[in-house]
Amino acid sequence: MLDLVVKVGGSILTSARSYLEVSERIAGIVESGLTPFIVVSAMRGATDGLLKACSGSRESLDRVIQGYLDIARELQGPPFRVLSDMFMSLERALKRAGFKCDRSLTDYIVSFGEVASKVLLVHSLENRGVNVMPLNAVDLVVTDGVHGDARVDYEVTMLNLLKVAGYARSSKVTPVMEGFIGRGLEGSVVTLGRGGSDYTAVTVAALLGVPEALLVTDVPGLMSIDPLITPRARVVKALDYGEAIEASTYGVKRINSKTFEPVSLGLGKPRVTIGSWSSRGTVIGDGVEGWRVGAKIVTLDPRDQGMVVVVGRGVGGRGFLLKLLSMLDDDLILEVKASRDKPSLKIRTSRELSVEVARFIHDVIV
Repeated sequence: MLDLVVKVGGSILTSARSYLEVSERIAGIVESGLTPFIVVSAMRGATDGLLKACSGSRESLDRVIQGYLDIARELQGPPFRVLSDMFMSLERALKRAGFKCDRSLTDYIVSFGEVASKVLLVHSLENRGVNVMPLNAVDLVVTDGVHGDARVDYEVTMLNLLKVAGYARSSKVTPVMEGFIGRGLEGSVVTLGRGGSDYTAVTVAALLGVPEALLVTDVPGLMSIDPLITPRARVVKALDYGEAIEASTYGVKRINSKTFEPVSLGLGKPRVTIGSWSSRGTVIGDGVEGWRVGAKIVTLDPRDQGMVVVVGRGVGGRGFLLKLLSMLDDDLILEVKASRDKPSLKIRTSRELSVEVARFIHDVIV
């Protein structure tokens, strides 16, 4: 089928130049003889801006629209008219609702970020000489219809994707599709939750049997801890799928918690690489080079500020637990939770001390 799924993260889409640079990278992949499937995110800040518009901020809406139109104007050609018409529809929908959106309208409004980004990227690729096949995620990615956090219907979506993938391979065209959005009940637009483009990319790779999904972002890979907590944070070179699932569960790099669900369900096992174009820092898969047993990531549970989580195969074992307990003061630990089924360890401490405990575990033990 296809050779590679590339998710272009919104963090690297900030200007006309950035779209041109992405187009150059993708053109290089195509010219090397590979057939990629491109999943594109909204440009940086667009999703947050559109969410604020749904809460009544006309200023945020104008900023998002102007940002896209400025890029379209600089790139020149049809995108400016296409986006102008799109945003007129967007404004009409918000005005009818009095800038007060229910969950359904919020998904519809927010989806414009990905759609506009795809229009710009398709145009840039075509100007670069890449034979592009634009796809609409709402036509292909069928979901359970839950607004704001939809889950993909893998069986129906796979049938849809197989049709376009076969044509792309035989005709040597490059499919380009929005991430983050899909089709809900009765054809409505839904979103897959924050970080949903990662979920889209891994789902496409798994369902089509593509060997690798490359998630391109502005950072060199997953970090062993939030760099704001300690400057000793480093790139985690390799994770197995179970460790990656645990990391996404606790919001590491804001990876959508459903991202690796297709793998856990046995639908496919693509190698997932996270990093920049120049530094493909973190590789995720079974038996990947550089993988080792041990603690790899320390994070704070976003749902429970007093819970420090250590992710890594073997951290629930007796040896690691004894080492941890021997080095931490008893006054810092209120509870320790380990599970044989999951590669993670939870340490409950006070909310006030959680950052200090996380820093100590990372810098001294991990």
